[in-house]
Amino acid sequence: MIYKLFNNEKQFVQIVIDKMKLFSALQADEKYLIDCLQLGLSDRLLAPIWNDKVEGEFEKLPLYPKADQVPDIFVWSGSSFIMTDYAHAGLKLALADYGEFLPVSIQGNLFYIFHILAVVSVDKERSQFEAPHGSATKTIELVFDSVGLENKDLFRSFYDGLGGIFCTEAFMKTCQELGLNGLIFEEDIAKDITSE
Repeated sequence: MIYKLFNNEKQFVQIVIDKMKLFSALQADEKYLIDCLQLGLSDRLLAPIWNDKVEGEFEKLPLYPKADQVPDIFVWSGSSFIMTDYAHAGLKLALADYGEFLPVSIQGNLFYIFHILAVVSVDKERSQFEAPHGSATKTIELVFDSVGLENKDLFRSFYDGLGGIFCTEAFMKTCQELGLNGLIFEEDIAKDITSE
């Protein structure tokens, strides 16, 4: 089974990293600016230019002012993770083939951005989309390219401006076994967070 990953925003604070400050902290060549602004959408490795000056902060969402717990792992920027040092220690071997870990300081604590590089395309012939006149595209049914799915427990995918992070049951069970909190594993992979 494939799951789409969302954050449990009602219970957990979010972590905010300003992408322009991120670019400034890296002191990288301008060719990396777009990669920093679109972190999670880019396939360029950032580890070669990464340093320990990247910082972020915790923030409550206005809709959920009672959220007060720090998540072990959560979706950041739509297609990357941010995780605690504990989550990193538990997942680093399982995720090594799917992307790169980039250290970041969040209010003095060590976290890691996991820049997901594994991508699986949507099978547009078997998927169903609806675009009512004047409205944004809505996904009715989402099907992935079966060849691209082979041997991938975690991947990102985008289609018609929508998308996110998807995983198999194996990844979900690994998170559960480690007791990691912060994520919602949604069985309806066509669901968009805005439809809640």
